[in-house]
Amino acid sequence: MHKNFQHIYKGVFLQLGVLLIPLLIYSQNPYFKNYTTDDGLAGNIVYHVMQDSKGYIWFATETGVSRFDGNRFVNYTVENGLSANEVLKLFEDSKGRIWFLTYSGKPSYFLDGKLFNMHNDSLVKKLCSRSYFDILLEDKAGNLWLINSGGVIKVDKNNVLSRVSGLPNGIRGFWEDSMGNIRAITGNSYINLSDKSIRKSNYTITGSAPIVRLDDGGILIFSEQGILKYKDNIETLIIRTTNELVERNITDMVMDNNKNLWLCTGNGVMIFGKEGSIWKKAAEYLNDKIISSALHDNENNYWFATIAQGVFFMPSRHVLSYTIDDGLADNIIYSLAEDQKGISGWDLAIKNIIL
Repeated sequence: MHKNFQHIYKGVFLQLGVLLIPLLIYSQNPYFKNYTTDDGLAGNIVYHVMQDSKGYIWFATETGVSRFDGNRFVNYTVENGLSANEVLKLFEDSKGRIWFLTYSGKPSYFLDGKLFNMHNDSLVKKLCSRSYFDILLEDKAGNLWLINSGGVIKVDKNNVLSRVSGLPNGIRGFWEDSMGNIRAITGNSYINLSDKSIRKSNYTITGSAPIVRLDDGGILIFSEQGILKYKDNIETLIIRTTNELVERNITDMVMDNNKNLWLCTGNGVMIFGKEGSIWKKAAEYLNDKIISSALHDNENNYWFATIAQGVFFMPSRHVLSYTIDDGLADNIIYSLAEDQKGISGWDLAIKNIIL
C-alpha cells in the first residue's frame, strides 16, 4: 500500500474511531431482522415459534401458521386444511406430526406435506372439543398428554384416546420426571398422575406460570417468590422475584442451547446466565415489544415472537449493530481499518457494525 494513501486511510479510521468510541462503551445493540406480513408471515400477532426435526421454523399466528425455510414463508389456513386459523401452540411428536393447537379447541396436524383435520382424520375428530387444548407433552413411551376444560386426555402410541380420571381440577404444566412418572401442577401443588399423590409447594406458584422442562427430569416454574427449580420433590429458589419481574409479566420461559434462561415478558425479553451457583441477568432486548415466545434454533439463531409486531430474528448476541440512532455520523460506511491495538477492519465490521 502506498505510504501517503496509508496515512490518509489511517486518518479516516481515527476519525471513525473517535465516533465509535462512545458507541462501543454505551450502546451495544444486537442486530435484529424483523419479519412481518410484508415479508410473507401469516400474521403479525404471533403466539408461538418452533423448529421441527427437518430444520423448518414454524410460527403460530392469529391468522394461520407459517413455515419458514430461511428464504420464504409458506402459509397454511383453513383454506388449506387447517382446523382453525387462530393457532396458539405448536408441537412435533416422535411420528413427525406437527400439531396445531387452536383457540377454537379444534386441533389439526401436518405430516408429509398434508394437513389432517376433523374431516380426514379419526384421531383429530375425537380430540375436537369446545375448549382450547393446552400443554401437549409426549412421554418416553410415545404417549401424548393434553389438557382442556374437560380434564386430562391421554393418546397412546396406537392413537387410542382415554381420559385420566380421579384428578383435581385445574391441572396444568405436564412433565416427565427422572423415574418416568408424569407429573403436573395443580393449584399450588405438584401431582403424580400415576398414583394421584400430591405434594404441596412451599412457595406460591402463580396461576399462569409457564414451565421449563429440564433434561434431568426437573422443571423451572415461576412463583410469587421467584423462579423455582423442582426435581425429585426438592424445591430450590434460583432467581428471586424483583419488582421488574412482576411488572414485566412473564409470558414464557425458555432454556437455550447454552443453558441460559430467557424470560419472555410483556416488555421485552431478559436473559439470565449461571455464574457458578448464582443466576444473574446478562442482558435484555426488545424492551418495547410484547414477547410471546422464543426459540434458539439448531444453527444458534434466536427468534422472538411478538404480539402485533411479527417476529424478530437475532443471528447472535455478539453481532452488534450501530446506526445514526446510536450516535453514528451516517448509516453509510465506506471503509474500516485496523486500529493501533491491532483490531482489523474485518473484525470490527463483523463484531460491531452491521451495514
